Amino acid sequence: MLPFGLLVLILIIAGVIARQGFLSAFLHFICVVSAGAIAFALWEPLTVAFLDSVGGFAAYLSGTTLVMVFLIALLVLRGAMDKLVPDNMNFEPAVEWVGATIFGLGGGLISIGILTIAVGFLQFTSGGFGYTGWARDQASGRPVQRSGVAMFPAALTARFYEFLSIGSFRPMIKPGPLKQFQPDIEQISWSLNRDSFVGKSGNSRVWIQPKAISIPADKGFIYSKDFSSTGLNPNFPNFRGAYIVPVEVNVSAFDNGSQFTLSATQARLIAPPMSSTSSADSAFPELFIQPTKTAPAMPFAFDDASNYVSSRPGTQDLQFLLVFPEKDLGPPIDGQYYLQLKQLRIPLPAVQVSDGGFATAMQGGQTQAPPTGAGRPLSSRDLMVKSEIPIRISYNAQGGLQVDDNNKITGGGGEFNTAGSSARVSKSNRITDFYEPSGTRIVQLLDRRNGTIDTSRLRRDGKGSEPLVLVDSTGQQFMPIGYIKKGPTKTLIQFNPSAPMASVDDIPPLPSSGNTELYIIFRAPIGSTLREVRVGDTPIASMSVKVQAEQ
Repeated sequence: MLPFGLLVLILIIAGVIARQGFLSAFLHFICVVSAGAIAFALWEPLTVAFLDSVGGFAAYLSGTTLVMVFLIALLVLRGAMDKLVPDNMNFEPAVEWVGATIFGLGGGLISIGILTIAVGFLQFTSGGFGYTGWARDQASGRPVQRSGVAMFPAALTARFYEFLSIGSFRPMIKPGPLKQFQPDIEQISWSLNRDSFVGKSGNSRVWIQPKAISIPADKGFIYSKDFSSTGLNPNFPNFRGAYIVPVEVNVSAFDNGSQFTLSATQARLIAPPMSSTSSADSAFPELFIQPTKTAPAMPFAFDDASNYVSSRPGTQDLQFLLVFPEKDLGPPIDGQYYLQLKQLRIPLPAVQVSDGGFATAMQGGQTQAPPTGAGRPLSSRDLMVKSEIPIRISYNAQGGLQVDDNNKITGGGGEFNTAGSSARVSKSNRITDFYEPSGTRIVQLLDRRNGTIDTSRLRRDGKGSEPLVLVDSTGQQFMPIGYIKKGPTKTLIQFNPSAPMASVDDIPPLPSSGNTELYIIFRAPIGSTLREVRVGDTPIASMSVKVQAEQ
C-alpha cells in the first residue's frame, strides 16, 4: 500500500541524512522547514498566475509548481547553509545518534509529505497508485475516508505547516494562513479533488482556469435561513438554512471543449475563521440547481456517487447554483468567504442575507433571449447538419489536424489540396469527418458573398466585433468552433471546440472574387431545434432545423 511504501522512502532519506551527523541533520531540517514554508506561500499565487497561459500543462501545473518551488528553495538554502557552516561538530555518540535520527526523520517526513501533497494535485484518477484516501461514499455521495490507512506523510506535513501558519510563520504582508485558506489540504489532494466523473477517455478535469469561471454579480452570494431542502424535493437530504453560490463556467472549463462535469467533492465553501488562530470551517455542497433540456432551473442532490453538475451536450457555457448546508458552517460572520472549485480558490462577494427560502434557491436559472423569427430565411444549402468535410484527406498528410482512432477531426488545422482525388486515399486511411461527442451534431453554416450569411457585409456594417451565433428554440446560443474555407485549389480547415470564435472578425474573410466558399462550424445538441442566426443581439436569418441523430 502506498503509505507504507512512503514510510520506507522516509526511512531511507532519514538514514542518508543521519549519516551526515547531528549538526548536519539539524541544519538540513531547518532548511527543509523553511523551503516548505516558501513553497506553500508561493505555490498558489504562482499556479493561478500561469494557469491561463500554459495550455494542456495546466493539468500538472499545481503539483509541479509546489514541488519545484520547494526543491529550488531547498537547494538555495542548503547551499547557503553549507557556506555559512562549512565544518561539522562532534557530540557524544548517544547524542549524535539520537539527534541525527530525529532530525533526519523530520526532514525526510516533511520532504515526502510535500511531494505527496503535490502529486495528489496532478491529473489522474482518484484511485491512482492503488490508493484512495478521501472520496465520495458510493451510497450517500458524501465525502468519507475510504482507506483505513491515512496518507500520513501528507497529513502530518499539513498539520505541521497549519500550526506554523498561525504562529511564527504567519504571513505579515497579506493575511493568508494555510490553516485558514487551505484547511485539510491533504484530504483535497488525496483524493477528493480527483474524485471526478470518469468517461471513456479517463477522468474529467481536476483543474479549472481563472478565465473559465466567474461568480455572476447580478445573482450574488446568498444566505437563506429559511431554506428547506425538502421544500425542493421531499426525497432530498433534509437540512434547513443554506448558503447559495451562483457559478458560471465557459467552454474553457469543458473537457476537450465537449462537456463540463463537477462532483460534490470538487467544490467547497470556505468560511472566515472565528479568530486569528482558529481553523476555517468548510463545507461541501449537498444540492445543485442547473438548467436541463426541459427547464431553466432544476434542483438535484449530491446524494449518490453518480450525480454530477453537468452541461448539456453541445452547449458552450453553464450557469448553476451550489447549495451548502448551514449546519456545516454556522450563520454568516464578517470576513471573506471563498469558493474552492477544482483547486481554484475564488473570493466571493459579501454574503447577502435573504428570507426567500425556496424562491431564493430557484432564482439562478440560465436565461436566454428566445428567438424572434426575424431575419431572412435560410435554405437547406445555407445550413446543414453534417460532420462530413467537402474534401478527402489522407491520414498520412493530416498536417496540423488532430484526429482520434476513427480518423475523426478533434482539433487543429491545416491547408490541403482541394482537388485531390479520393481514389488515391484508401477508405481506412481517409479523414472525412469532424468528431461529434455523444449527444451532439456538427452544424455547417454557409458564408458567401451576397448570400443570406455574408460576414464581409457584416464587417462593412460595423458588426465585426460582435459575435455570430446560432440560437435554438429555447434561446440557447452556440458560437462557432471552426471553419472550412474551400477555394479552387486549396482548402483551409480550422477546428477548436475549446476556443470558440468570439466575434465576426475571428472568421476569415472571403476573397472579393472567385469561387471560394466558407463553411462556419458549430456544434449543437441532438433534439434541439435551430431557429435563428444572430449577430450580437440582432437576428439576421431564421430557420427551423431539427438537430437529429445521424441515421
